[in-house]
Amino acid sequence: MPRIAHYDQPVLTMTASNQKLYFHWLIDCLPRLLRLLKGLDPETLIYADQSRPFQRESLALAGVPADRIIDASRIPILTARRLIVPCHQFTRGSLLPEWAVGVLRDLVAPARAALPAGARGHGSRLYISRGDAAHRRVLNEDELFALLSPHGFTLLQLSHLSLAEQIVAFADAEIVVAPNGGGLANLVFSRPGTRFIELLPRSNIDALRVLCAPAGLDFGYLKSVACNEDTAWESLADLVVDTGLVAEFLERSYGP
Repeated sequence: MPRIAHYDQPVLTMTASNQKLYFHWLIDCLPRLLRLLKGLDPETLIYADQSRPFQRESLALAGVPADRIIDASRIPILTARRLIVPCHQFTRGSLLPEWAVGVLRDLVAPARAALPAGARGHGSRLYISRGDAAHRRVLNEDELFALLSPHGFTLLQLSHLSLAEQIVAFADAEIVVAPNGGGLANLVFSRPGTRFIELLPRSNIDALRVLCAPAGLDFGYLKSVACNEDTAWESLADLVVDTGLVAEFLERSYGP
């Protein structure tokens, strides 16, 4: 058994079973911390997993000093004089609360400030690639992006960007086209009215619809016309996009 760490200060615990996954950290965990931060006694410590760069970056953007954070990945068991434990609710099956959208969007300004002076943006039309992911890759991505590129779309792989860069990219976007994936939690930083076209495998995945509604985004989707057979879970399958439908959408929206 690991040793138990003892703290005389009050401790706010922000742990959850899915905290190492970007989507769930950003949507399930972080809003509860951000909402509570302003009312916390300054001596209150934050017990949160810090094993992922995005976890550390998000708390830094929120202005949490490193010396207030107890890393749950290093200290698995603790006791405290006072323990604050907010409830943990998954977004699946219910809409993300509007207050959660608001507190997350408060990170946009510090994210802009964190970028190097003169840093260039990525444009207002984004295609998010999962070409370096283990699943839900677009198998005909070259053909798809050949359609998108002449209309001013930029291809981004989120794994190559810092958290601040991801936040600002989505905050500046007017339209986002992307296969389903955890990085699309960043849509919460997009402005109301931003268009999002989700590329889905043949199964339904509901998490992004319930995020887009309270964020005020214009949500649409396109299901795959074919999937690979290399996975037992259809929701994880690589997909083939009907580029004919994409071409029709682009022509209606932006002209030939």
